[in-house]
Amino acid sequence: QTCALPIYLDPLEDGGTEQVDNVGVICSVCAKSREKARRAGQSARDLIILIRRAPSAIQREVYRMLKASFEGPSPP
Repeated sequence: QTCALPIYLDPLEDGGTEQVDNVGVICSVCAKSREKARRAGQSARDLIILIRRAPSAIQREVYRMLKASFEGPSPP
């Protein structure tokens, strides 16, 4: 089940503030992806910037990969 979660757009540990303009809401699935990306060494914001700047063919491939990762394996 997906739910909305409050987040800091710039995490506090990365110098973000507790100001209202640094708070956002994302779904729990996106929050999970964001946390995985942070553990990998890049912030989710950095990854989104890279994806937005990439050619559309790359963006489509990233979308396909993300979609497949959330759908999980096909049932037998």
